[in-house]
Amino acid sequence: MFSAAFLYELPFGKGKALLNHGFASAILGGWQIGGVLRYQKGVPISFGCANGVPGWQNCIRFNRQSAPPLNPAVSDGTFNPFTQNFFNPVCSYVGQSGCAFADPNTELIAAGSQTTVQQARGGAYFFGNYPRNNGDARTPNFYNEDFSVLRNFPLYERATLQLKAEFLNAFNRHIFSAPNINPYDSTFGQVTGTIDAARIIQFTMRLNF
Repeated sequence: MFSAAFLYELPFGKGKALLNHGFASAILGGWQIGGVLRYQKGVPISFGCANGVPGWQNCIRFNRQSAPPLNPAVSDGTFNPFTQNFFNPVCSYVGQSGCAFADPNTELIAAGSQTTVQQARGGAYFFGNYPRNNGDARTPNFYNEDFSVLRNFPLYERATLQLKAEFLNAFNRHIFSAPNINPYDSTFGQVTGTIDAARIIQFTMRLNF
């Protein structure tokens, strides 16, 4: 994560290096520009559990497959939450292409077969090898920029009137929320919202004394 905050006072007006007297000083003096910037990579995702083992109450992990967990559209920046799934799907049978998750016990041994890999092993159960959290599957990145423009008007020795315009989420970015992370849900991989608000512009007036 990178985060930065700044406040810069323009070098114009009374007591400043440039345009420090006359009409230009009165118009250009007292201005400040500020901002808060935040750029953060998404956090690792922990996927839901595969089918359980009888008598075992803890989570059974999926097995990794040849396809990465994320839809290629997510990686190349073309992901559309209205028409696409954030993740690659669960494998139905051994050797299926384009899938990223395989249930270590209920996956079928071949397309069209009714035999699971657990049955083919003679009834032995496996726990799966997919890690609880992994860096190759992350929530969407978070980017945000807030800016402000301020003007200070000295009233007398110990009082200043400040006018401020603030632009929150100035570029009106849409940061998608985490998708459904349970591979057996019908809505697995669907993104249904955002975690940030639309651009907000607000104006304030403050008397400092």
